[in-house]
Amino acid sequence: MDDRAELLKRVDRMIQRLSSPLLPSHVADGWSEEARTAMLKVFMKLHAKLMSAEPLSEMTKHLTIARGMDTWGVTGGDLLKEGAEISCMLTEAK
Repeated sequence: MDDRAELLKRVDRMIQRLSSPLLPSHVADGWSEEARTAMLKVFMKLHAKLMSAEPLSEMTKHLTIARGMDTWGVTGGDLLKEGAEISCMLTEAK
């Protein structure tokens, strides 16, 4: 599987998870409904960019998802970790 396909798979998984109601563990990690909605929009826009045949822009490649989550008050947990891993993958994507 190429990098872009793997990224798309992981972004799809984040969209699915953020489309569902927050779990108590997510709330404990700092997630709010506003944060969930905001980050869902980020991942949906990223999904559209990954579906495009165009190369990813430098801005997209340097998207710091974890920093965005931190701005919304997220302090830890599996969604934050997954977001950080996706950011790292973006820097290597074509």
